[in-house]
Amino acid sequence: MEDLAPGPAPRKQALKAGKKRSQKQEQEIRDELAEIYGDTNVRVQAGSGNQITDKGDVRAYGHVRAEAKYTAAESFSLKLDDLAKISTEVGRGEIPVMVIDYLEQGTSMLRDRFAVTNFHDLKELLRVSCEHQRPQRTPAARR
Repeated sequence: MEDLAPGPAPRKQALKAGKKRSQKQEQEIRDELAEIYGDTNVRVQAGSGNQITDKGDVRAYGHVRAEAKYTAAESFSLKLDDLAKISTEVGRGEIPVMVIDYLEQGTSMLRDRFAVTNFHDLKELLRVSCEHQRPQRTPAARR
């Protein structure tokens, strides 16, 4: 049987470290979304979304489906195909989000986390947010 990661031991270690970092990132995103949507409504997708029915890395049912990526570089190449992929995998009412973590080189400490989504979905989120923040006018104030 052939090894999953043929090559010298350092390559295997690097692949293990990358998988561990990905799993940690997915769990962190899940935990942050669970603060909003509740613990039982958010989960890390089995196999990082490699199952036909469980696409994406993290899912808040009926709200968000996230694909998680990270880099220790100063830039991240974001391709239209990557965004289109997660956009086609969302369920009804879900917003597709690409979460990108920028890590400190050599330490894997989180420098910053960004989320990329469709502008139409962002406008809808902002509209709903504004509606919730508007002060309610009393009947006396309407006169």
